[in-house]
Amino acid sequence: MPDSAAVMPSWFLALTHWHHINVFNLYSWHSAIVLLFSAASFLAIVRHTHQLLKHRSALGALLTLDGFTKNSSVDSTVIYAFTAGLFRPKVFISSALQAQLSAAENDIVCRHELAHQQRFDPLRKWSFSFLAAFYLPFTSNRLRREFSLCLELAADDYAAVGGSGGTTVASTVIKLCRLSRNQQQFSSPLSCHFYASEIEARVHYQLRSEPGRSFPLSLFVVFLCVLLASCLLSVDSYHHAVEAIFSH
Repeated sequence: MPDSAAVMPSWFLALTHWHHINVFNLYSWHSAIVLLFSAASFLAIVRHTHQLLKHRSALGALLTLDGFTKNSSVDSTVIYAFTAGLFRPKVFISSALQAQLSAAENDIVCRHELAHQQRFDPLRKWSFSFLAAFYLPFTSNRLRREFSLCLELAADDYAAVGGSGGTTVASTVIKLCRLSRNQQQFSSPLSCHFYASEIEARVHYQLRSEPGRSFPLSLFVVFLCVLLASCLLSVDSYHHAVEAIFSH
């Protein structure tokens, strides 16, 4: 805010060099940046609102079918296991799938989907997709795929810890992939399927010889603070770099 400059220390104002704090010319490149960001925000909001409503409609249609109940198997000849629903996620596992799996494999599938439900992964998937929409399509799509894979890897780890280990999880993923081949699934980018994301990467991750190291949360917070400070202190440099090309 412009009034905040009066209460800031002089050394901070000299460091940040925000001498354009009161200047905004509508007929300059300033407005072009604002209009571009506003258009991207509007498109992202409309697209993801439509995606949310479509997902809720499809989930509502599923729940009206006979046999669909919360956290229980569904009488169906189609093989599937997924978690859907943003604010009240529900687990759907078909009886046809349970009949094809052993007790240990069924336990892994249930624990995997339970992890998605407890962590509200469909909601996290939708929220991350909205944030990724501000990148270029190639980068945005890759970010979404990588995040979806991270959710599946975390759910696989949860299933492996309480189940029969990573080897059984890997074999179960492969088995479900083979059983569900050429079968129509619940088509929604917001649902979390047991076997619909980067099968090879998930199998290799579970069969790794050494456990992966987690990234320290404290180091991540420090890195985030450094990144934020760098952006704030370099904003004026970017401003003058653009001014060298476009006069305002």
